[in-house]
Amino acid sequence: MVDRWLANDWVLRVLSLLLAVGIWASLIHNPNPTVIRKFRALPVTVQNAGHLHVKVTPTAVAVDIRGPANIVDALQPSAIRVVAAVPYAEPGTYKVKLNVDAPAARTQVTDVQPDASTVRLIAP
Repeated sequence: MVDRWLANDWVLRVLSLLLAVGIWASLIHNPNPTVIRKFRALPVTVQNAGHLHVKVTPTAVAVDIRGPANIVDALQPSAIRVVAAVPYAEPGTYKVKLNVDAPAARTQVTDVQPDASTVRLIAP
């Protein structure tokens, strides 16, 4: 019986139309799509440097954040914190992977460029 229905052009046309309407409705009624937004020139903060003078290269990075459009669009660059945590508070040069604090609930950091910094700690 199903074979006869699938052999009928009109049944296939109606099924195709219903499928297309269903896909269209799901796209139209998603009020909050997921988006990715790039934030440029975010300053790098050095953590665990103690009383030492800090020189960090690069001083700013670009960060991509993905999440619901209403949350990501409302994000301010000042809410995003990029951290280079040095392992020791001793003079020296360190290559440190950058960490980005999640700026808001339901958001995710998808990319950091560059993803590492060179931190030079100098005795005062």
